[in-house]
Amino acid sequence: IEGMVGIYKNKYWWIKQIATIIGFLESSFSVIFGWMYIYGTQDMVQYSLLTTVYGTASTIAMVITPLLLRKLGNRGILLFHNVANIGCLSLMFLVYKNPFLFFCCMYLNAVFNQLQLVYDPVLNAEVKDYQQFLTGKRVDFLLGSAATITVPITLCTGLVIPFVYE
Repeated sequence: IEGMVGIYKNKYWWIKQIATIIGFLESSFSVIFGWMYIYGTQDMVQYSLLTTVYGTASTIAMVITPLLLRKLGNRGILLFHNVANIGCLSLMFLVYKNPFLFFCCMYLNAVFNQLQLVYDPVLNAEVKDYQQFLTGKRVDFLLGSAATITVPITLCTGLVIPFVYE
């Protein structure tokens, strides 16, 4: 219990948990993108081309992440990533009737999401080190257990997805 209380005082752990909670909307938008082309425009050639282009987002992220890390640091890039995701998701709500603009927002969102492939392992180590700094104990094994506090929030996000689909 002492270890769990210590983890709940770790601000970096909370930032990572909030980032995980926000991520649920991203998968729903990729489903909507598929629906737009399969049922809406029914242009499977364009859909397959855009899906191929969508796959290049991680390459761009891999190139720009080291530059952003030098400029913003790990915590700064995590905050940038979350703010950028929220911005992209908000724009997708506004432009969902235009498949091309929707794709552009979704592509940018994918670029921002792939930043975490580089910064996340280092940030995980920083969260654990900060936890040890706060409490004097290494409680890595409790980090996953402490995340169960967000389970009710995760379950409630399941109520939002049908609204997004509608």
